[in-house]
Amino acid sequence: MIYTLKKKLSTSKTLETRLNTLANISRFTYNWLLARSIQDKKKKLTVAKCYEYQKEFRALVKDQSMHDRYGVIYEDEWQEILASAPSQISDNECKNLTRAYKTLKKRSIPSFKKARDSRSSFTIHKKVEGTFKYENQVLQVAKLNLRINDDRSLITQENIKLVTISKSSYGWYISVTIEIPDDTFLKPKANKEVGIDWGVRKFATDSDGYYYSFKDEPNYKKYKTIQARIKVLQAKLAKKRLTNKTWKSSKRYETLKEKIAYLYEKLANMRNNFLHHVSKYYLTTYDRVVIEDIKVSNMLKNHNLARSIADSMFYTWKVMLSYKSLWYGKELVIVNPSYTSQTCSSCGHIKKKEDKLMLKEKIYVCKACGYKEDRDLNAAINILNLA
Repeated sequence: MIYTLKKKLSTSKTLETRLNTLANISRFTYNWLLARSIQDKKKKLTVAKCYEYQKEFRALVKDQSMHDRYGVIYEDEWQEILASAPSQISDNECKNLTRAYKTLKKRSIPSFKKARDSRSSFTIHKKVEGTFKYENQVLQVAKLNLRINDDRSLITQENIKLVTISKSSYGWYISVTIEIPDDTFLKPKANKEVGIDWGVRKFATDSDGYYYSFKDEPNYKKYKTIQARIKVLQAKLAKKRLTNKTWKSSKRYETLKEKIAYLYEKLANMRNNFLHHVSKYYLTTYDRVVIEDIKVSNMLKNHNLARSIADSMFYTWKVMLSYKSLWYGKELVIVNPSYTSQTCSSCGHIKKKEDKLMLKEKIYVCKACGYKEDRDLNAAINILNLA
């Protein structure tokens, strides 16, 4: 089983400088390969052709004759920096570029990576034995000594396949892709199954009568405070852009933009933390989990609930349930959501169009048998019965 362990790096100024340099080399390599393909007027780029450009790139680096598009040779310092970079960086950027060409829709060529907008990152794969050295939770790669807090002792020097180091608003992160036995995370059987109804007011209501709501989390008040803070800062950012004609070169504009990005990432981390806890609970407590196959893109057309629906991150939660069910050896079943809210879980009667349960109604009342129940619980029971 392939597993990726992501951890935050504790960095010094010296280490940050080196990481930024490698990220800049990665971006420079991608842009050079893209410019070379544009020079040949390539609308489609094959892997073989990209590797030809890569050989040309490496030859220029080796001869220290790398030049810009006008033929001007770069300074010796930059030439030495390029020569000191691991060859795996150019390998990975070649793969990224060919992938970018394959995913094109409207544009004829991919976009260049800009230092201002692009995400700082680089990837190093296991090319030969000795690419990675790992001992006492310290990973040595590309002349870097990186401390990784591996609490579960999953990483060994032999099972490391890929390392990606990236920068976000929170700092530098390392993602280590390793190969581990398939039964590493297996959980014992509980002989229980559950149906889960997803919603906005209550994030998840299960057929056993329990529910999870993000609003009940201890940090929800802090979450709303951060949202309000972002709203104020966004207004300031828009004002700076309107009043300052040179906003692109403004340091204050960039500082404010980074602060907003930091707060947005904090909100995303809080939501992801909630989703991880809920998904882990259901897949460790039950052997079979049944959910709806909801098309979130259709639901977002309701502009009154669009923000709440987007914050619920249903698709992300479905992905989490999918891969964790494989980890824990459990079963995830996805059913058609049609009429799960309009059907009586007691007698099976389906409400007609004139009696349709409205969004504001919280209690399901069946006219056929008189059954009364919370609408979300009724839907969760129906979802379980569909599996």
